[in-house]
Amino acid sequence: MRYRFILFVMALVLAGQVGAADFDAELKRLQSTLVTLNQELAATYSQFQMVLEARRASIQQEALEGPRPGLDYRNYETIVAAQAEARERGQELTRQMDQLLAKVREIEAEKQPILQRIYELLRSSQSSATEEHSAETPKAGASKDKTQSKPY
Repeated sequence: MRYRFILFVMALVLAGQVGAADFDAELKRLQSTLVTLNQELAATYSQFQMVLEARRASIQQEALEGPRPGLDYRNYETIVAAQAEARERGQELTRQMDQLLAKVREIEAEKQPILQRIYELLRSSQSSATEEHSAETPKAGASKDKTQSKPY
């Protein structure tokens, strides 16, 4: 009977260690995934900034390619073609910016369940640690000697 009890206690201890190992492994895996997503988010944001600057330069170029009264010796078709090309370039850059923003939203959406799972794991580990700590500390009235008599 005593051996069964010892085996039972050892199984509980090992189960706690395996649970902690699983907890740590899952937490590390989630954190690794989160780091990867954050890196992808930073790269996408960097691309967005570059496209944004290209779009600003395109707008400035479009303004410069317009007709300049008294100074422009180009024919009308050349001016119209340059303006159309600048508009198309601006539209393409705007489309690229929209795609990058959609990718940012997608990455943020992928991060949410991972963050939520990390918070759940941390909350459960904190609550189990609190329960273990409260089980180890004696209750307020439990430490009193029960043989003491009450004064009448």
